Amino acid sequence: MARLGGDEFALILPDISAENLEGTLSRILEMIRDIREIEGQRIEISGCFGITIFPDDPADGDGLVIHADQAMYAVKRQGKDGWGLYNSQFSLS
Repeated sequence: MARLGGDEFALILPDISAENLEGTLSRILEMIRDIREIEGQRIEISGCFGITIFPDDPADGDGLVIHADQAMYAVKRQGKDGWGLYNSQFSLS
């Protein structure tokens, strides 16, 4: 896991199968949602994940990040708090 900036992070899950991806992402989202307090302040946190899979997506490293970002913004446009898989129909608009 690496912080890309602001509230954006990259997470690389090597050797994860497509069958395990949804369950893994659901568990991560639940852990994020379960954070209810930081330093005595009550908070509500949600997550928004954009996913791309290499080598299904044959882009280079920068391209993979761009594609994951496009998938994340597609999730945000649909109401946030979830995840979406990149496909070539996404755009930056």
